[in-house]
Amino acid sequence: MNKSKYYFTPVLISLLLSSCVNSKPTYPIPNEISISVNDVDLTNYDIHTDWQKEFLESSDKDQLISETIGMGRTSNSKPNPIKINWTESNDKNVNPTKQVLSISENGEFNDPSKTMRISLGSEVREYDLYNFKINTTYQYRIENMYGSKAFNSEAKSFTVNASTPRNYYVDGVENVRDLGGYNVGSNFTYKQGLLYRCGRLSASNTGKVAITELGKSQFVNELKVKTEIDLRKTSSSVFSDNENGGLTSSPAGSSVNYVSCPMDYAGRNPFTYEENKAGIRSFFETLSNVNNYPIAFHCSIGTDRTGGLAYIIGAMLGVSEEELMTDYLFSNLANINGTRLSTVITADNFYVKGINDSEGSTLMEKATNYLVSNVGVSLTTINTIKSILLETK
Repeated sequence: MNKSKYYFTPVLISLLLSSCVNSKPTYPIPNEISISVNDVDLTNYDIHTDWQKEFLESSDKDQLISETIGMGRTSNSKPNPIKINWTESNDKNVNPTKQVLSISENGEFNDPSKTMRISLGSEVREYDLYNFKINTTYQYRIENMYGSKAFNSEAKSFTVNASTPRNYYVDGVENVRDLGGYNVGSNFTYKQGLLYRCGRLSASNTGKVAITELGKSQFVNELKVKTEIDLRKTSSSVFSDNENGGLTSSPAGSSVNYVSCPMDYAGRNPFTYEENKAGIRSFFETLSNVNNYPIAFHCSIGTDRTGGLAYIIGAMLGVSEEELMTDYLFSNLANINGTRLSTVITADNFYVKGINDSEGSTLMEKATNYLVSNVGVSLTTINTIKSILLETK
């Protein structure tokens, strides 16, 4: 056999490589492109579903909770989505290499602090949008890439009404709400997008992650959470319990700072229980650092320890008792393994007992005095938190 035929000269190798490079297909870049986005045409969009609105409008929520099958055991707390759809056509009849749905609070799509960007598949032509601030107007558009060329659709807009509470959808997490959006007296509002309450991101005791990959993206990119406060007991705390599953970092990812402020529950008032006071003080110290925001906090199902702290914070800021109670009862729309009635939070041996027994002529004064006198939270810490969470109208 003549082995010389298996040898390639440098010239032949060069020709072969050149042929491979030249034969590589190039992406056809369209010359004429049309992207048409549906006009949502909403000037009074309500984030609440029909069932949520029926619940919020009920004059006797305790009775409705008690008489409704599945209440507190099914997941009905997701907000009402806005359905965006669009068409795309071009003279090359090709799909875009990349699509991004951008939603801006102020119309400045290049402002990352005010813009949510969602990457989509090349063939997607519709998307359900969640997680908006109330009393806010948004602009949205489709941004498509065809190879190296970028094209934007015309921007459209919608306005979300002022209906509270502001509930959220985070995949794999129950009972998610923004604590902001409320009027505080005639001069202030409770800022949105800073403080969230939710259920656990990981299973209690085992630490198995519950939040999904989609949920992580929503938590970090849409809610923009920087700090997760976990109220569950730990084996290293005074309770010697592994309720948080031994977690030392956030299941949402490395960009989220994990803070443990363990509190006991066990059927007692968690806010007058002596062993809980260190955890409560640590919780409020974390809230007093502006660099920690936005913050999400939770216990296990996000109802008892979480609900009580949400109530106390709102009371301390000056939110009305009626609105605080409605937010507390809204947890019954999530899967919380049971129900919670207003009589739970107002019972003599529970939640607001410590507040009601404190000095003051208003709920705000009572909540402040309770935190200072009974828990040991400093007035400086409370005032700092108020300066972070309240804004003038």
